Amino acid sequence: MNIRTKVLLVVALLGLAAPATAGVPSAADIKLTKVVDASKLPTDVQGYSVPGQSTVVLVFYTADPAEHDPNTFVFVGTNKLLFQQALRNDIGGRSSRGNDDPNWSLANNEWTISSLAPRSKQEFEFGIAELRRHQQKVELICAGYTDSVELTLLTPAAVQAIISKATFRTSAIVRRPVALSRDDSGVYYYVDRLRDDLGGEGFRVFVGKRGAMKQLPLVDVANDAAGMVFATGKGDLRLTINAEKPNEPATTVWANKKNTVTLRNVGVGPVSSYLIHRDLGVYGSMGVFCDER
Repeated sequence: MNIRTKVLLVVALLGLAAPATAGVPSAADIKLTKVVDASKLPTDVQGYSVPGQSTVVLVFYTADPAEHDPNTFVFVGTNKLLFQQALRNDIGGRSSRGNDDPNWSLANNEWTISSLAPRSKQEFEFGIAELRRHQQKVELICAGYTDSVELTLLTPAAVQAIISKATFRTSAIVRRPVALSRDDSGVYYYVDRLRDDLGGEGFRVFVGKRGAMKQLPLVDVANDAAGMVFATGKGDLRLTINAEKPNEPATTVWANKKNTVTLRNVGVGPVSSYLIHRDLGVYGSMGVFCDER
């Protein structure tokens, strides 16, 4: 379907409650984000809240059939600080009906907006969260869970009060996984780095049991056509290039003064997403839907 309506969705979570909960990222991660100019948001606004909670959803949109390049933006946070969400498929995963009508509105049509929720449990696929309007109801759904939160409409005055005080920032998912391996005793070895748009370097190495991993200070990093070597004060993590699967190392070895251990490659694909972003204990809140689920 050709979606012509430009939509900007902003979500402010003022409190913590089951599927709607989004925590506050660390100060170090927040520092890596950038401020989004709120003055450029569309002036048409719909607002929703979660009954019995202080969770708020603000939707900014332009119902203009002349728009042929739709954009969707989702922000999650508090009434003071909100973070842009990473949307699926780069088009927001949004679908709608009847949006050729110049009076098209998020308040009157069916639609779904999907965003990444790395700490939400889901098998065989990266975790997602969905905002969905169906049968005149707007719900927030964490993938992998059976329950949902139904949202109710806010008054325009309440919406404007939030907009006047909120600060919008880019996504607080500032790092991406590079490699995950483990030895036969259940000790994991994990590497991540900054997103491409933030420089793509900034490698970090974590070693330890699930839920008790520790970051090892890096002494040196070698990253070339042969693979990667991360030298730490405890030992070296060595990854060789896999020509057939560039996103997975051919071999991973942990070497120190006492011995050299060939590790098992766990991988950083969808089936490992929940393990990486929650079970390992490396990451805390990311400022996204469902990350405190």
